[in-house]
Amino acid sequence: MYKKRLIILFVCIILLTTLNAQAALNPRAIGLGHDFSTLSGDDFYYSNPAGLAGREKTASLKSFASFSAWNNILDNTEFTEDVIKSKLEDEDLILAARSAAGVHFYYKNFALGISGRADGLMELDSDVTEILTADKPQITFENGEITADSVTANFDVTQGGAAAAADISLSYARPVADRFIDSFNENRDNKIESIYLGGTFHYLEGDIYNFSGDGEIKAELENQQIKYSGEAEFITNRTDQKKAVGSVFDLGINLKMEDRYSFAFALMNIGELSANNFIRDGYKYYPDENDNTELIEEEIEDQKVEEQIKYKLPLIYKLGAKLDYSENTAYYAEYSRVDYDNGPTDNIFSFAGDFRQDSSVPLRFGVNYASLRESLEVAAGLSLNFNNFKIDFGMADLRALFDDAKSVKLGLGTTITF
Repeated sequence: MYKKRLIILFVCIILLTTLNAQAALNPRAIGLGHDFSTLSGDDFYYSNPAGLAGREKTASLKSFASFSAWNNILDNTEFTEDVIKSKLEDEDLILAARSAAGVHFYYKNFALGISGRADGLMELDSDVTEILTADKPQITFENGEITADSVTANFDVTQGGAAAAADISLSYARPVADRFIDSFNENRDNKIESIYLGGTFHYLEGDIYNFSGDGEIKAELENQQIKYSGEAEFITNRTDQKKAVGSVFDLGINLKMEDRYSFAFALMNIGELSANNFIRDGYKYYPDENDNTELIEEEIEDQKVEEQIKYKLPLIYKLGAKLDYSENTAYYAEYSRVDYDNGPTDNIFSFAGDFRQDSSVPLRFGVNYASLRESLEVAAGLSLNFNNFKIDFGMADLRALFDDAKSVKLGLGTTITF
């Protein structure tokens, strides 16, 4: 049941976000392992709006669905009761999920999108995780998980947030005028071929959730008995019938040199969702007044709060480079930083390659390292090209084949060109 309760907790976060920490959302980008800011054409949407300027002057319709989830501690083979307890002994647990699904219409350097998107992340003290997920609230000292005489579950560490929203967006990109580029290139050996600027406006409407904790529970081992003291709360603030609304912007620049090199910078998810009231609920934990060897879990009744609730989408900074090695092969490198609302910061380093780009079955492969996940991730994907119709598929983490993955990503998309 310990295993079941932990999985339920993880799934709850995923469900909060199942309609966007930093995980790729574009199926092609999932195959590369990252939403590289140097991606262009119909694959720009979650990467860099400046990439829209690289499209051919055609119309296309793209539909897609993608999902990702990760944690920082448990590998894919470690969801057993004993291993979970052991793994959670010394480190705070971070759970995150991101997903998106929808339809995008592209015409020249304009794009219109209608989709659902979501993001969510929660950080918990390891001992708080045990209290929340055990059959009954408790802190265990058995089997060597805890060797001290006392343990304190710090609920103040608990933080996180999530949003699940409908997303209507409009994107536009254009090249910088040639006269400015010519002026910049004057007397320079390394010439800039072109500079593209782009932006996307999103109107979002949906639900938001904020997670927090307060207080602490102390467990002391005395004569083979565990005695509890203290008091703590796990709180969820969430929108109810009235949805949260907000405006969000993506901005980007893409610079091309010598027809082979590209450099890009993008700033994604500038904005927030908010609502004028919310529901507060959660759980309270305290020792039984008649038996302090038992910990009581009391559900906090729903309370409507007439105050504003906000959720800032994870703010993403990207700095990337691309080498078009040949007509068939391209290589990517990127550093990105993700600042989560009510949560920590993630630093991601990514490298990837596109191969057989002119064939009917292009292949792609990539790796990335994320500081929050604390592990390397391996991704792969392919496309199936049929004249004006294309299917893209991507997946990660391929290390699951060797029982060593802390994440899962899947994406599938289709594109019709008119």
